[in-house]
Parts: sequence; C-alpha cells; structure tokens
Amino acid sequence: MEKKRNNKKDQQQDQEFRSLKRPYPEPHQPKSTNKKKRTNPNQKQSFSNKQKQKQKQKQKQMSIQTKIQKKEKNKQENKTDQSTQKQIQYFFPSVIISGGQTGADSIPFKIFRLLKKKGVKIQGWMPKGFKRLDGKGSKIAQKYGLREGKGGYHWRNKKNVEECDAIIGFLTSKPRTGSGTTKTFNYTVHGKYAFEQIYKPRLVDWVVVNDLKPGIIFWDITNQKIEHMSEKLQQFFDEFRPNKLLVSGSVEKTYPGLTNLGALLFKMTLKNQGNRRKNLKN
Repeated sequence: MEKKRNNKKDQQQDQEFRSLKRPYPEPHQPKSTNKKKRTNPNQKQSFSNKQKQKQKQKQKQMSIQTKIQKKEKNKQENKTDQSTQKQIQYFFPSVIISGGQTGADSIPFKIFRLLKKKGVKIQGWMPKGFKRLDGKGSKIAQKYGLREGKGGYHWRNKKNVEECDAIIGFLTSKPRTGSGTTKTFNYTVHGKYAFEQIYKPRLVDWVVVNDLKPGIIFWDITNQKIEHMSEKLQQFFDEFRPNKLLVSGSVEKTYPGLTNLGALLFKMTLKNQGNRRKNLKN
C-alpha cells in the first residue's frame, strides 16, 4: 500500500514539475550576413589593378577588330574602284592602218596630233611608187611612216588586210561606187577578194559583220549622223577590241568631204570616251 501511495505522489510531483515554466535557453540564431567583411587595402588595390588590366585587354581587342574591319572596307573599296576603272576604260585601237589614198584613207592624217596624244600609231602600205590621186604619195609616206609596196592597189589592199584585226569602211549610196572598198571589206571579213555587193539596211546607215575578222561599214556619213555613228563605233570597239584597225572607203572625188567627216567621227568617239569617264567618276 505504501508503494502505491508513493507512486501516486511521484506522479503528482511529476505533473506539477511539468506544469512549471522553466527558463529554456534562447534558440540559436544565425549571424547576420549584413555585416561588412573586413578587407585589406592591399587586396583592394590588387582587385582594381586586375580590372584595369581587363579593360586594357578589351580595348586592345576592340582596336584590333576595328583595324581589321577598316582593312576589309578598304579592300572592298579598292575592288569597287578597280571595277569602275575597268568600266571607265573604253577601248580604242592602238594602231590605225591606212593605204595612203585620198578620202577615207586620209582620215587618220587629219587627226594625227590627237592620235599621237592618245598613243595611237599610224601604219600601212602604199602601192608601188607611192601612187596617190593628188600626187603627194611620197610626202604622205615620209610624214606618217607608210611603206612602199611591191605591187599596185590590189597588192596594197591585201597586204593591209593581213596586218589588221578589223576594218571600218565608208561607202555611199551612189551607183557604181566603192568596188575597191567592197573587195577589201569582203577580203577582211570573209577571206575572199571579190566584189560581192554589201546591201545597206533600210532603217540604219551601218552594218556590222563578223566572220574571219570583224568589220563595220557606214553609208552616207553627214554631220547630222555623226553622233549616232560615233556611239555605234564605240560599241564596235568595245565588243571586238581590235588593236589594229584598217580604214577603207571612197576617194575624195567620189565622196567630197569624206576625210573631214571621218575625222569628226573619230574625234567625237574619243571625246565621248572622256566625257563618259568623268560622269562615271563623279
């Protein structure tokens, strides 16, 4: 009985003890992270130096990249300049071949100084004895460097054709004219020294033929037609690019004023080349 009583007392005491408020210690609180860490001044300086070095490296890289970009731009600009220069360089023969006769053959003599400035030479063969209708064959040959042939007009025509790369002919619509020019043109283009008539087109005053060698013929040249003929002549030069051009056509008696008109045609062609270059550059 006593043990039971003691047990009850113990239980009561335990309950009383539990009901009492005990002073428990405060729970553990983590340290605040807002506290500033202590840093050494030496560490600050080293960090700032690293930043400066990084900035310098970035600046160097940027400068290298900009230099590379500038070089690439300059290369592209140079390429475009070269391409435009190629477009600007209109072609003109370096040698004009003449048979030394009056009329069409004398066109290069009329513009000798202009051709010389452009670096264009005059060459050609004359008939034996320097035959020319006005009797000035020997003087013409000495002045412009033409050579004396071994035969007559047919020999001269064939010899000049052998040395040329292309031919330009001047004809009229008059009947029974231009037999020598037609033979020379056919021999240049087709390789046959024969009189096979070349018919004039209805709508234009020129024709271009290209077989063995290229050739162009102008009919009835006048001051009013020179501008359009000059454009066509430049197209002919640019397309076929003949280094040696043979000039053939009617004599002065058959076509009065042909020498001056032909000279104006070549002058305008060279003048238009200069104007086109200026326009393209601007």
